[in-house]
Amino acid sequence: NHPGNLNAKWIYAQTAFWTNNWKLSKQLYEEAIRQFPNNYYLKLDYAKKLLEAGDYKQAKDLLDAYWVYDSTSNDLLTAYARMDFYQLRLKESKKIVDWVLQKDKNNTEAQELKRDILNTEAPWLSVNTGFQIDDQPLKSIPTVIEAGKFFTPLAAAYISVSAPVFFNDGKVQTSQWISAGNKFQFTKIALRVNINAGYLRCADGENSWIGMVEVQKTFVRHLVLNMLASHQPYYYTL
Repeated sequence: NHPGNLNAKWIYAQTAFWTNNWKLSKQLYEEAIRQFPNNYYLKLDYAKKLLEAGDYKQAKDLLDAYWVYDSTSNDLLTAYARMDFYQLRLKESKKIVDWVLQKDKNNTEAQELKRDILNTEAPWLSVNTGFQIDDQPLKSIPTVIEAGKFFTPLAAAYISVSAPVFFNDGKVQTSQWISAGNKFQFTKIALRVNINAGYLRCADGENSWIGMVEVQKTFVRHLVLNMLASHQPYYYTL
């Protein structure tokens, strides 16, 4: 009811963003900035929302404008670091975060971002197992071990090994497969590609190949197209 009030419009824009109404949020932020062009805190807040929405170009324009106003702001520097992190420029992001933490070691946002950076660039290992009962009847213990390492946005390599065990009519059979793959992330066009290929030894002793190509394209904040083609073992029948 008070469209000329900065705080009312600002909170309205934030609430629209948090309730995933990005179109309305964007409209309100830009209206407020036109009404109050010298409020740099408003511009910084909008830049952070643009980063969350994946609009890095417009976010950078606003951050650069704030830089002219106050280049020492920890909030500004952390926003720059977050933009680098989202685009997987981890070295640049970590450098800025470390700079912020030198000035303010208790900066919670910078600490959380530093943990995210370290988690992304660290080697990882996952082990997944379980127990499955099928009405064939068929019982199985599927176990998968996977390990990988992020190097660059175009090189995130991983290897996967599995040796499921099957129980049927008192018989125990096993299958083995191994595969290797890589994940490519083209951050400027919001495109991710995941490929892998490997070797499979079936429970009946036959050999085969396995592989997968997955393409994921983000168009806007809540519209993602995912395409997948794979040649994988099917372990749910005799």
